[in-house]
Amino acid sequence: MYNKILAIFTFILLVSAVSFAQAGWPDADGNSTEIVSLESAETENDDGITVSPQKNSYEIEMDTAYDLLTKGIPSRDLIKSYTLQGRYAIAEKLYIYWANSWSDEEPAMLLDIEIPYLHQLASEGNAEAFEALLYIDDLTAMSNMRVILSEVGGTATLKEIGFTSANLPDFIRAFGKSAYSSDAELLLPWLEYGDYNTITATIDAIGELGNNNVWIKLSEISGTADLNQSIHIARTSKKLDLKALKDRYITQYNEFSTWDYIYKRAAILLTVSGDITSWSTVSSILNDKEADFYPVALSALGDFRYIEAAPYVAKAMNGSATEQRYATESMSILSSEEISTIVKDSSRPEYQRQKALTLLAYRFEPEIDDYIYNLCVDPTADELRVLTSTAFTLADELGLFSDHVLFQMGRAQIDNPNMDVAIIAKAIAVKYAKYWK
Repeated sequence: MYNKILAIFTFILLVSAVSFAQAGWPDADGNSTEIVSLESAETENDDGITVSPQKNSYEIEMDTAYDLLTKGIPSRDLIKSYTLQGRYAIAEKLYIYWANSWSDEEPAMLLDIEIPYLHQLASEGNAEAFEALLYIDDLTAMSNMRVILSEVGGTATLKEIGFTSANLPDFIRAFGKSAYSSDAELLLPWLEYGDYNTITATIDAIGELGNNNVWIKLSEISGTADLNQSIHIARTSKKLDLKALKDRYITQYNEFSTWDYIYKRAAILLTVSGDITSWSTVSSILNDKEADFYPVALSALGDFRYIEAAPYVAKAMNGSATEQRYATESMSILSSEEISTIVKDSSRPEYQRQKALTLLAYRFEPEIDDYIYNLCVDPTADELRVLTSTAFTLADELGLFSDHVLFQMGRAQIDNPNMDVAIIAKAIAVKYAKYWK
């Protein structure tokens, strides 16, 4: 597999070598004394590169980078020079060409470029960049996040660093991937003071942190949470092995059979907990498609992993838009062949294909892994859209820190003109480079 990826990059290198002229190389400053005609709308930048006033700052930086690359393979010193100037887009482009040209990597040099680059983007208000910094466990970003979380119910620091409360759910989920178990204490108050999306994200993040001391607060909110949010609580309690909450579901199911809502809600939550006790009730809900319970029951089946539940999910994946949305959450119950078909079906909604892709990655089946690696390194435009919003999860599921494939996945896209794609790729590449530095 790794040889296959190297072959791809060798091909890219050969094409690049033919494309670029091997001319002279400017000094690190690159100052030019060329006179520009007053009749021209174009001007020269500090690097002596002719640029158009219609271009934005990133496009101008790329003009400089491409002009430099026509001169030959950049040196380490030149790359470091642009890094020290804080011109990270240029340094990044030069590094990629240097690394591909020599079939070499220098993780420390890449980190010196990408981490401050993400900070620069975050300081400009790019929420995805700040989320990426949390994903890579950046000390400054994590410290800022702990301050934000300590301001329970407030968002002063969040606003100070350029974001709004609308960004908080995504930040909390990213924080939960990298934080310490003890950080669950910071999250607990947000189960009470956050808005609906923030509370849901907090429940999910607590499940990632593995701190069993949170069960009392989860137990408190489970009594008032609606059915959708109760699913998240049940999943978190399952991850944390909180027997007390599962016992509550069993009690409600056994003792409230005449209370329709409590009884059926408990049946579904037991399903999320992986308990077969309530399957007869849940299957009845699925067969009758009871409006108040059917969609949520569909979403619970992936946690259940009961073979008799799979046909319900498979059928719903071709049903109404609502059925498809909820069934997608339970896609893990399907076979790899069925999931692979969904990934490759361009007529499917992107959210389905993204979910399917992460599930396949988790299964570590050789033929599927080949498809995923090739897709990550050299995706089509359609495949790239599928990768974008799921790449963080995908990288975590693959867990390829034992070889260079994960790094190649990330670095193949770190200079993508679509900044959403590029930011995710930067974070994946940095996570690998930090591991092997």
